[in-house]
Amino acid sequence: IVTTLFVLVGICIISNICLTVLTDSLVDSIDNMKHESENKSRETYVNKLFHKEGEEESVSKKEPTFFEDICKALYRSIPLIGVLLIPSIIVGLIEKWDVWTMIYYTVVTATTVGYGDFSPSNQYMRLFAIIYLPFMIIVFITILSNISGV
Repeated sequence: IVTTLFVLVGICIISNICLTVLTDSLVDSIDNMKHESENKSRETYVNKLFHKEGEEESVSKKEPTFFEDICKALYRSIPLIGVLLIPSIIVGLIEKWDVWTMIYYTVVTATTVGYGDFSPSNQYMRLFAIIYLPFMIIVFITILSNISGV
């Protein structure tokens, strides 16, 4: 009964947080698109005022490549990746796991795959994992949101 209650409450909390993050992201992207269109309209108007017809601008803006955008998104996600890894490293050190097992545990739990082949055996680490895992999922969703925003 307690597990079912925890799952129901956890689903409600996580879905609420995820919807809030997605809604904020959507509102921000709409505001950015609005400001970009306003700036482009102003630039076009100013160019028409100060340049003769047929005259091209000598300065052209270079658009960043897809690879550069991905690198910037990953760079912005470095603190979040640290938030994912640090508690898993703590669990791994207490459980005496090697580095690859810690990384594997982080990826499998953050993506909610949860094969169950590695889990904390210490009772305190299990309690820590119960508290930490919902936050881990939210942080992972935020990282994916940063990358998919490219």
